Amino acid sequence: MILGGMSVHFNEAAREYLNQQHEAIGVRIDDFSATYVHNNSYDDPSFYIDWTPTIPHTETKYFEAHGILGIATGYDNEKHVIDDQGNYFQNREGVMIGDEYIMPMIGVGVTATAFGHYQVNIDLTPDCCYVFQSATSSKT
Repeated sequence: MILGGMSVHFNEAAREYLNQQHEAIGVRIDDFSATYVHNNSYDDPSFYIDWTPTIPHTETKYFEAHGILGIATGYDNEKHVIDDQGNYFQNREGVMIGDEYIMPMIGVGVTATAFGHYQVNIDLTPDCCYVFQSATSSKT
């Protein structure tokens, strides 16, 4: 089960003005996960689906590196004014499918496991670093 998270945006203005604390809940089965995020970076609801295969020869009892390939909803390509000077933030890497803007997710990450069940995931994408926690069954 995936619980909560945060993001650290690489762009200074995005880091200062966009939401970086995320109420989230999700499930992970093997290398696949589905997560509902109540308040994404734009303070809108999102749904993430991703595949995070382990990178060969990186898995130990306490650590693994993985790739990330997925999609996210709840974002758009509108300009979001973020301060009194008229600076804005705008997504540019998605497509409209029906009424929904779908944003691709690609990156790499690491997972650290403690006490057999508790995990901290740090995922890097071109725009930001995501950190979230999860509880899982023990690795054998």
